[in-house]
Amino acid sequence: MRLIIVAMLVLTVAGCAAPGEPPAHPSPAEYHDLMRRETGKATSTVATMQIVVDELRRGKITHNYATVITRQSVADLTSVVTDLRQITAPSAVLARHQRRLQHLLTRTVPTVASVIDDWDQPARLAHTANYLSAVARHLTRLSRLLA
Repeated sequence: MRLIIVAMLVLTVAGCAAPGEPPAHPSPAEYHDLMRRETGKATSTVATMQIVVDELRRGKITHNYATVITRQSVADLTSVVTDLRQITAPSAVLARHQRRLQHLLTRTVPTVASVIDDWDQPARLAHTANYLSAVARHLTRLSRLLA
């Protein structure tokens, strides 16, 4: 009897995701909720970086403040990419959209990180502002498809 209880406990624990990790194979409802949260986090992070770049271009914030926000934004986007790699979509169509989101954010992380080195380069900051604007548009479209 004791062996059965131990075996059931092991199977229960083995099937659980660690705290803070998304479920690997969520149900369709869980998946859409999870994607709503992940796309919301990514959208919020990109919007924050748009503000940071805009304020930097106007000379309205310090480089130190922008560095802190940029590093947090890189961490947030990296976290979303990591979560997306761990989740299996419930359908092929959703999997395709999820891969597009993951690819978009993977490409965006280095661009966001490069802001730290571009404080005094107006042309680079302008390019980054345009890039983030395009990313925000793609995120809006993918959010609707995934959530």
